[in-house]
Amino acid sequence: MGIKLGFTESESKKAFAVAYSNKWNILQSQPISVKTALAEARRAKRPVIAILGRPYNAFTTDANMDIPKKYITGGYSVIPFDILPFTDKSIYPNMYWYYGQQNMKASVLLKNEDNIYVTYISNFSCAPDSFLLHYLKWIMGTKPFFNSRVGLAHGRCRCGYAH
Repeated sequence: MGIKLGFTESESKKAFAVAYSNKWNILQSQPISVKTALAEARRAKRPVIAILGRPYNAFTTDANMDIPKKYITGGYSVIPFDILPFTDKSIYPNMYWYYGQQNMKASVLLKNEDNIYVTYISNFSCAPDSFLLHYLKWIMGTKPFFNSRVGLAHGRCRCGYAH
């Protein structure tokens, strides 16, 4: 990718190494560590919202239309899927997309959590998201979750509540 953007292979590898290192430094400096995030969510007095989706949709304000911020200003706690301890969870076979695997493992972890609810932020006309939403419905069973499908090209947001 770096070469397509006009950088050398060496510059690209160095930038990746710096970004990867920075990610782990940020995660380690967070007030709630990966190890305690789930425990904190379980102890919360109000429902906690777990944000799922591909990070470039779920965690950027341009793409997520400030949905996490809306929860926070409403007095709810929000937890991103990528700090949950789900690495040992089993999911459907043949899930080839990395973030699909991560989101489905987080879903398996959260389906029996009484106080933690899923919001899945997706895109219109995204083939992986259309598959993942079916998997999410199967995993969650009768537990409700919220899906926000955002279409940046048209400035649209369509929401759905599933159970």
